[in-house]
Amino acid sequence: MRKIFVFMLIAMMINLSSVVCISGASVSKIELPSAFQRDLLPAGITPDSWLYGLKKFSENIDLFFTFDDLVKAEKLAYYAELRLAEAKELAENGKTEFVNDLVNEYKLNLENSNELVKTAQQVGKNVTKVTGLIAVSTSIHVDILEEVLQQVPEKTKLSIQNAINYSKEGNKGALDVLEEVQPEVAAEIHLRIAEKRLLKAQEKAQENKSELVVNLILEYEERLNKSCQLAEIAKELGKNTASLEQLITEATSTHLEVLSDVYVNVPEQTKNAVEKTFNISIYEIEKMIDTLSGKSAFSDLVNITSLEKIKVSVLGVTTNANYGYD
Repeated sequence: MRKIFVFMLIAMMINLSSVVCISGASVSKIELPSAFQRDLLPAGITPDSWLYGLKKFSENIDLFFTFDDLVKAEKLAYYAELRLAEAKELAENGKTEFVNDLVNEYKLNLENSNELVKTAQQVGKNVTKVTGLIAVSTSIHVDILEEVLQQVPEKTKLSIQNAINYSKEGNKGALDVLEEVQPEVAAEIHLRIAEKRLLKAQEKAQENKSELVVNLILEYEERLNKSCQLAEIAKELGKNTASLEQLITEATSTHLEVLSDVYVNVPEQTKNAVEKTFNISIYEIEKMIDTLSGKSAFSDLVNITSLEKIKVSVLGVTTNANYGYD
């Protein structure tokens, strides 16, 4: 019975207007919330301008007269992104002499922001908004900086790579706090970041840059697992996780189709990693089905007419995969 439920759920990604990518047709798209796909803040005045000192003086005054920890943490996150935007603009314009200092200030602002959040949490303040903001923003920073890394001259690459590492550290710091206070919110953010990495893997596979695909797929897998673990933790804490569980299940079914597209666009030596992640996604769907099958929402989740069509269309994409269920 569980195997049938899995096949039924996978079939959600097959309908009259969408044929699986093995036949060359279009693949369903992952629709990210707008908060996860914005650009960096405009850089504005940069350090190569004589007006930059006034800009920094204004920021310092603003921070000095901000006494609430959470408000200051949010402002520090804002100024961190501003430093990153400045570094990106100058790096792309070949003015690399400013980039290191900007990247270091970016790191410092992120660290100070996360420290203020931890202090606020310890005295019982609600830190969900700020930690969510930092977690989402730093995930955007990583995506943008990875593209910048491919465009800047060799002498600037180390600074940009450092900025990527600082973004990941800031993201982890914010999510570590959020996981303690609102695991269900952290679960959704992990899920969205997983989707961003999967989309990047799809893009790189289509560009024949298979050397980048495996790490992106592994990051997707790690984030998806974390999302599911946090959903279970939230449920054990007595939180209402029905909508989160349904979100993960529906999202993962779309991920399977994207993974299928990645699979057919990578060379043989990369296919095993994609198959493994494909199997993990199916496993996570199966677990969520066990949770959702007793809820009324589950009846609206599955709409299927032909199990044979599912087997041929989906399982035919990765014919060597062992799906690990009976």
